[in-house]
Amino acid sequence: GAQRPPSTWHEILRNRIINRWLNIAMADKQTKQERKRGRGRPKSDVAPDTDVILLAAARIFAEHGFDGATTREVARTAGVNVALLSYHYGSKQGLWEAVVDRIAVAVVSRLESLPDTGLRPVLESVIDLFCDHPEAASFIAREMTQAGERPEYLHDALGTPIHRHVVPIVAQAARDGLLGEADPELFFFTFSHALTMTIAMRGFVERYAPVVSEDPGFRDHLKRALIPATLVRTVSAE
Repeated sequence: GAQRPPSTWHEILRNRIINRWLNIAMADKQTKQERKRGRGRPKSDVAPDTDVILLAAARIFAEHGFDGATTREVARTAGVNVALLSYHYGSKQGLWEAVVDRIAVAVVSRLESLPDTGLRPVLESVIDLFCDHPEAASFIAREMTQAGERPEYLHDALGTPIHRHVVPIVAQAARDGLLGEADPELFFFTFSHALTMTIAMRGFVERYAPVVSEDPGFRDHLKRALIPATLVRTVSAE
């Protein structure tokens, strides 16, 4: 099977997330101290739930885009004070980057937890992850079509780590004759794009392919459509 690539890049991602959460924890401590003195930033009886905040942010960014999204709407959806977001993330850009970092760690952690590094389980795991978190797929699908610096950040923080992990496995499958003459790099990008766009546009796709309206069968239909038949036949033959 394919060898798992070095995890240095994943360690960088983990460190980035850890540093961000440490900063939030330190800010929470400072906030509590300032409350005792009767002054300071956002007043709240509880520390912010970063999972709730970033889930809300991913949904708002995916629905309205970066320019159309507001931290006020994210705060309302997450049920927190809008000043809390500015205090912990600094700006809308900082909140957006936190969403990207969280998605990156979730995807890479899922891939690294797989006991089998064959291509089929890797592709199935990615499909399952984004079906479990459709807001992440919608977020990526929207942001990758934009111009400017944000797609570059998305590429560096999310695209590059996943690429480094998955493409060597795709290349090994190609060498094993499981992908026909498909180019491993192009296969990676067409699979990724088809997956995120289909999930993001599920309501539209349903008009032409009613099977996507079925839950929980939606992910099974995606697997049959996106995973090469050669891989299916190979696994079945075993």
